Amino acid sequence: VTIVPVVTNLGTANSTSNNTSISVTVPAGGVAVGKTIIVSFAMDVASGTVSVTDSKGNTYTNDADVTNGSNVRTVVFSAPVTTALVQNNIITVTYPQVRAKAVSICYVSGLVSASRVDRTSTSTGSSSNPSSGTTATTTQASELLIGAIGTESYSTTFTPGTNYTPLQSAI
Repeated sequence: VTIVPVVTNLGTANSTSNNTSISVTVPAGGVAVGKTIIVSFAMDVASGTVSVTDSKGNTYTNDADVTNGSNVRTVVFSAPVTTALVQNNIITVTYPQVRAKAVSICYVSGLVSASRVDRTSTSTGSSSNPSSGTTATTTQASELLIGAIGTESYSTTFTPGTNYTPLQSAI
């Protein structure tokens, strides 16, 4: 028996206003207990804490945080849903004051392991064929891979590699 994780987009937001938070409203259908929320966030470079909260108090963990020179900082969070989110609940990313930022949020169902993060790898650069590099060997045969690419340009597009499905872009 093979369990195939299902990824569902929750929404995106972007802004070029000088502020310290950005939010996405949970759509109809919500997010049930047992799912995992993934938040991909990119912003102008600024030092300081980036965090995620939601209306129901689920706990978000910073899984990756990388800065590409003086251009863009990309942060990925995940949260096991222990309290269900319903339509019109809010997921909010808080960060140091910056002008440009974007967030894309999805949830995953069907993960086999309760330990949602096995391995991570980050990289920076400027390429039309981005790569996070090679990770250490995973602890189980079937793993869900999540990739986030932060870019300074709104016109940049990427083509996912073989067997990868693109998630909703925040631009």
